[in-house]
Amino acid sequence: MFACKESSLYDVVVELVQKGCAVNIQDRQFNTALFHACKAQCIKIVVYLIQSGGADTSLTNEDNQQAVEYLTED
Repeated sequence: MFACKESSLYDVVVELVQKGCAVNIQDRQFNTALFHACKAQCIKIVVYLIQSGGADTSLTNEDNQQAVEYLTED
């Protein structure tokens, strides 16, 4: 789900989710697709993952942060 890092790939993200891609899988740093979208400030993808993709907003990464916390950082 590294497509979440690029807002121009919104349609790819939608297709992957619709085909059953597991959006809550965590990488080595415990980041999910939602974390990557939040870090990249891809708001449209963030909204889609939460509203339609079943992204779990309560998960934390290795820094004990939730994905949405990255939306307010510079």
